[in-house]
Order: sequence, then structure tokens, then C-alpha cells
Amino acid sequence: MHGGNSESIISCSELEPNCTARSPDTLALSVVSAWSGNGSTVDAYRLVEHQLPASAAPTVAMAPEAPHPFPTADVPDHAHYTIGSVILAIGITGMIGNFLVIYAFSRSRSLRTPANMFIINLAITDLLMCITQAPIFFTTSMHKRWIFGEKGCELYAFCGALFGICSMITLTVIAVDRYFVITRPLTSIGVLSRKRAFFILVGAWTYSLGWSLPPFFGWILRI
Repeated sequence: MHGGNSESIISCSELEPNCTARSPDTLALSVVSAWSGNGSTVDAYRLVEHQLPASAAPTVAMAPEAPHPFPTADVPDHAHYTIGSVILAIGITGMIGNFLVIYAFSRSRSLRTPANMFIINLAITDLLMCITQAPIFFTTSMHKRWIFGEKGCELYAFCGALFGICSMITLTVIAVDRYFVITRPLTSIGVLSRKRAFFILVGAWTYSLGWSLPPFFGWILRI
């Protein structure tokens, strides 16, 4: 601006993105620019009351919804419900079947052989997998997003990794044991004792923990 004082009023219009509400009595920004004695510009800002027509209806600007901390992919609702129901059915079947295996093993002494220790360990890992994964997966599918927080996500992943890896290692041990029993039936008799089977299972759980625990200490952040 040049010369004397000038005043400009900026009202809260309908197209103003920062305007959250407007009523007949609203505030406008008045900018007054004046020349000082030595030629420099002094800007004084003051709020003045600006009367709008009574016919103007109040408007409210909708604030955008904050993004969820655990965003999901754009998946149809029926896919969430279908997959969640299938996983829940598989989980319930696995719970019942593996529980029956553990019950039979605990009730019958004749089944407590070193080779069957691998079978019972497999039943335990599969039972724990079904218990810790299926209900949470089903609940999450019904909500169509993760609802158990960051710690819940870490624990869910830990259980899935621990029991899943241990189950696969146990299957490998069973396969190796059956291989020697079939290919070398005479020399394999008495080789596998309960103590040796126990240490093999301890090794399987230790190996599984070795791959499941590091994410709790930030190991996954370095990948």
C-alpha cells in the first residue's frame, strides 16, 4: 500500500477451508497499515465485529477423520466374514482333535513311547496355535481391522511364530525318526530313548524361541 491509512476486512466466507463455524455474529480480520514518520510500514492487526445478513445460515466444516493406527487393505466385507468364519471353524476342529490326542496319550501308558513323545508335542503345539490364533483372527475379521493394539500384535505374532516353527521342527523330527525305523528296522531298535527324545524336543523349542523372541527387542526394525 502507498500513502495514507487503508483498511481491508477479510470475512469468513463459505469457501474458506479454515472456517469451522459461521453465525450471524462472526469475527473478521482487519489489517490496518500505516506509514511511520521515517517512512517504514507499521502493520496493526485488530479484530472487529462483522455483521452478516440474518438470512445467512450457520455452516459447519467437517474435520477429516483421523487415520487408524493400524490401516488395512481395501478388502470387501464378505471376504473378512468368510475367511474369519473358516479360520474359526478350522481352529475349533483343531482344538477338539488335538485335545483328544493329548487326552488319549495321558490316559494310556502303552502310548507313552519315545516316538509318541514327538506326536504329543506336535499335538500340544497345534493346540496352542489354534487357541492363540483362531479366536483373535476371527474377532479381527469381524471388526475388519486390528483392534488389539501394538502389544497385542507383537504377542499374536510371537505365538504364531513360536508354535508354528516348533510344529514344523517336530514334523521334521517325526519324519527322520520314521525314515530310520523303515529303512533300518533292526538297528533303530532301542536307539531312541525317552531321555534322548526329551532333549530333541527341548532343542526344537529352543530353536523356535530363537526365531520368535528377537522381534520383541527391535530386531525386526533393522530388516
